[in-house]
Amino acid sequence: MRGSGLPRWFAVSTLLAFLTIASLTLAQAPTETKEPKAADAAALALDQKVMTAAKKDSEIIANLTYLSDMIGPRLTGSAAVKKANEWTADKMKSFGVSYLMGAHCTGIESLYRLRQRIGLTRQTAVVGAVGASFVLGEGIHPGAIAQ
Repeated sequence: MRGSGLPRWFAVSTLLAFLTIASLTLAQAPTETKEPKAADAAALALDQKVMTAAKKDSEIIANLTYLSDMIGPRLTGSAAVKKANEWTADKMKSFGVSYLMGAHCTGIESLYRLRQRIGLTRQTAVVGAVGASFVLGEGIHPGAIAQ
């Protein structure tokens, strides 16, 4: 990694957290019911499609390399943070992300910027709290602490 700042492992782990959240919003397994519904079948098909693509045509390494080597260290309030947020939001939008639950380490400001650029609402993009969950077809359940 060029310059000084955060170690490469930290940058990589941060991106992995972003990508994990995005993949979970796309690939959440459907809940079990006695009678399968069309939405469950569609969710399962999407889940299988995402997993197949992740194993075959994954962009994870290319994305990590771009964020780590091209954008570089992203200190709070820096131009690099803005550039990384814009790049990440554009990637998420191209992936069709419709729900975003950022972890506390994502940062509230970054989540707001991602939400705005992707075009999500306060109901579809939140900072996760202890007890928060996501259910495909229902969306984000913030948990008792966030309510």
